[in-house]
Amino acid sequence: MKTYFLLTSLVIVLFSLTANSQITKGNWMVGGDGSYYRHTYNGVSLISFSINPDIGYFIKDKLVIGSNLNYIYYASSERSTSTSRTIGAGVFTRYYFLKPQKIFNLFSQIHYNYNNFKSYTASSSSNFHKYGVKSGAVVFFTDNVGLELSLQYDYSSSKSFTSTYLIGNIGFHIHLEKK
Repeated sequence: MKTYFLLTSLVIVLFSLTANSQITKGNWMVGGDGSYYRHTYNGVSLISFSINPDIGYFIKDKLVIGSNLNYIYYASSERSTSTSRTIGAGVFTRYYFLKPQKIFNLFSQIHYNYNNFKSYTASSSSNFHKYGVKSGAVVFFTDNVGLELSLQYDYSSSKSFTSTYLIGNIGFHIHLEKK
C-alpha cells in the first residue's frame, strides 16, 4: 500500500509540472542513453553495458536529425576472462508525436551505425553495420531537460555474422533553445 501511494504521488507531481519541451525548429538536443543487458552470442552468455551519446538539430518542429557514438563493453557471465568491446559512430532521425508544449511526449527514431568489434580474448577485430529503430517516452522536468525510457531493436551484419537485439534504454537529453 505504501509503494502504491508513493508511485501515485510521483505520477501526480510529474504531470503537474509546468515544463514546456524545446522540440521546435532551430533548437539543439544533446545527451544520450545507456543500457545494461544479458544475451547469448555464439553459445556464450554475455553481460553488456552500453553508453550512447548523441547530438541533434531540429530541422522542423518535432523532427531532429543528428549523429551519435556508441560504446559497448561485453564480458562473459561465466568464470572465464572473455571480454570484448564495440565502438561505433552513426546518424539518426527522431520524431516526437505530441505537441511541443507537453511535459510528456512520445518519440520514434531510426538509426544507422558503423562499428568496430574487438575481442580481447581472441585478439581479433571486425567491422559491421548496425541498423535500428527505437521508440519511447520522455518526461521534461524543466523547459530543457528530459528523461527518456525507450525500447530499441537493432540488426547488425558483417561478412561473418548477423545478430538482432531488443534492448531497453534509459536516456537523458538537454534541449538547447535558439536565441
